[in-house]
Amino acid sequence: LDNNAELAKFASLLEKELKRLPPQQREVLTLKFWGGLTFAEVAATLEIPQGTAASRYRMALESLRQTLTTMLT
Repeated sequence: LDNNAELAKFASLLEKELKRLPPQQREVLTLKFWGGLTFAEVAATLEIPQGTAASRYRMALESLRQTLTTMLT
């Protein structure tokens, strides 16, 4: 992205798409990506198995990737 207007547009789009994620996926993504927690820490925080945390994270990223790729092309 080469200018502030494009960056702002992308940020707005990302925020909108994050809100569309199922709450469970959004929780894991927030804790892992922005919170910097490990999958073990995310799992402990949410009281879910570590594999479930990892799975929800992957599903959230894939959903965002598909949506944003489609919208940005």
